[in-house]
Amino acid sequence: MPTLTPMPGPTATPQPALALTPTAGPTATLTALPLVMPGVQVTVSGTGGQQLSLRAGPGQSQARLRILTEGTRLLVLDGPEAGDGYQWWKVRTDDGVEGWVAGDWLTPVSP
Repeated sequence: MPTLTPMPGPTATPQPALALTPTAGPTATLTALPLVMPGVQVTVSGTGGQQLSLRAGPGQSQARLRILTEGTRLLVLDGPEAGDGYQWWKVRTDDGVEGWVAGDWLTPVSP
């Protein structure tokens, strides 16, 4: 029977096993945050009293169709479209007027 001779070379160094120890205390629960996307209801918020312009297209140079006050509820129809440093969303007001708003001042309505 042939004899096997070990070849010189690197040898594995045993590593200590990691032990997981349960900790006492509250556990975190992950919840999905609602996102602005087509089909989602949003409200105008965070304008600091300045209100939000509903525009004919995605951009500040587009015609202003209406001024939306804080708390106005909208349905997101399309978007986002980038323009003038904002993400613009096409929305519909409760009375059926459609236009575009900058997304920085939209908050999704929780279901």
